[in-house]
Amino acid sequence: MITEWLLDLFLSLMEWFASQLPTDDPPAFLSDVAGFVDEIAGMAAGLGAWVPWSYLGVVASSILILWLVLVSVKGLRWLWGLTPFSGGS
Repeated sequence: MITEWLLDLFLSLMEWFASQLPTDDPPAFLSDVAGFVDEIAGMAAGLGAWVPWSYLGVVASSILILWLVLVSVKGLRWLWGLTPFSGGS
């Protein structure tokens, strides 16, 4: 009975809190994210003369691959430390 009362109280408070929030429509930039991303990509396309996008792509992918390799090595070392015949960590 106490648990039921506490749950009812919690749900009533959540319902009251939700009723206090505005019910207006979201702004256009939140509801049209694809258009916003296209606009930013269009602005960035003109920067190709000053920014070497192909090199930045290679650098970003290299960093991502290095990070994945390092996390994999760390995970494998952790798994190896769990084996009893290796002496643990």
